Amino acid sequence: MEKQLLRAAESDDTEELEKLLRGDADVFNETTPAKNTALHIAAYHGSKNFVEMLVELTKRADLEGGTRSIGSHGFLSKQNMQGNTALHEAASRGHAEIVEILVRQEEELASVTNRAGETAVFKAALGGKREAMEMFEKLLGARPLEMYKRKCDGQTPLHFAVFNKHPGIVEEILRHEPNLISEEDNLGMTPLHVAALIPPLKELVPPFHPWLYTRHANQIVYIAKMLLEQDRSLCYKLDKKSQCALHIAVKEGNGEMVKLILKYGGDCTELVDQEGRNALHLAVMNAEKIFDRNSEAITSILQSLVSASARLINDRDNEGKTALDIAILNMDKDEPLFFEIIKLLETKGALHNPNMAVEVDETKDIASKSKWRSEIISLNAVLIATVTFAAPFDLIGENILRNSSDLHSGPKYQRIFYVFMFYVFLISDTIAFGTSIGSAILLLFAIFGKKEDSPMVSN
Repeated sequence: MEKQLLRAAESDDTEELEKLLRGDADVFNETTPAKNTALHIAAYHGSKNFVEMLVELTKRADLEGGTRSIGSHGFLSKQNMQGNTALHEAASRGHAEIVEILVRQEEELASVTNRAGETAVFKAALGGKREAMEMFEKLLGARPLEMYKRKCDGQTPLHFAVFNKHPGIVEEILRHEPNLISEEDNLGMTPLHVAALIPPLKELVPPFHPWLYTRHANQIVYIAKMLLEQDRSLCYKLDKKSQCALHIAVKEGNGEMVKLILKYGGDCTELVDQEGRNALHLAVMNAEKIFDRNSEAITSILQSLVSASARLINDRDNEGKTALDIAILNMDKDEPLFFEIIKLLETKGALHNPNMAVEVDETKDIASKSKWRSEIISLNAVLIATVTFAAPFDLIGENILRNSSDLHSGPKYQRIFYVFMFYVFLISDTIAFGTSIGSAILLLFAIFGKKEDSPMVSN
């Protein structure tokens, strides 16, 4: 694209455009390396007069030439390398007047999708561009919700706004398109599922910046509260894995989100996933991950769940296990942590399963046999390493020194061959020695390396 045309499009210089058109009437069809036309550039920068002139030129060309250049393959619908039309560019930047010019000229532009499957309406909502959204509403009236969905994953701008923690954009979208609040993506996740999916960042925040964690936590909880105040039924929505938002919040260790969801839908604790596991099962199963992120979160989550519904304590999953059973089976992983979880569950009325003693013994027996096999393999690796380490010294001491006179008196090719074969052996032996030592170290570390005892979880 000519530099003069590019500058004119950016600065809304219609006089320069007229001058260029007098020299070459087809100049506006030139593109940048990213396939942007002058119309793309002008729409992005909000050059209203420049856009109006180009639209008039295309209209005039239609009348004079008798051909339709503004249709699906026309000038206004030309797409750049990302698949964006000029309307996409104007909508994403919130230039409502340019949106009006383009849509009035060709209403079908609003339905054109880019390579990511996004319409211009989607782009306006994604950026929270209030004036552009209002202009689409004015020009198009009621729009099908499919215009707000990306074809590749089914996500709406509301999903994106929640994930990126933009409460202002969430509020703007809900004001103009409240029906998006319950829309599901291709995985069956609603915006509340997305909010629950965002883990707390306490473990990533330096101790001298605690305000950062508070701000992050408050933002996502505030957004979730906005969603629930508008539609409490979101608590009961299940994704394709039969998970509700509570299940996801528990697995991510988001204690504040758990409390919020329970406040708006306390009986959602009765919901179970595909394996028949309720929120308490999931909390115990993910206890180590939750504890590593925030040592206080696991206790808070367990207390919240049990307080919301005492029936959770002895509910069984599809394998017949209660939360207490799962805690007992995980004792070997982190004994102090799961011991405290067991104590907490027992104080809340959890009943022991008599069959668990047999299952625990079987689990320990399997672990014992696995450890024994590892020790045998480790011993073999050490023996191999010892032999391969000693072999070169034996070869040097017994063969090279013993046959030194033969080597010096023999043919030259024989000496070269002997030395070559020695180096081949030495390299192979070094590799064998290195891999044996490495495997021995890894096995010994797996056998004797123990996780540091975790601080006790308070009742």
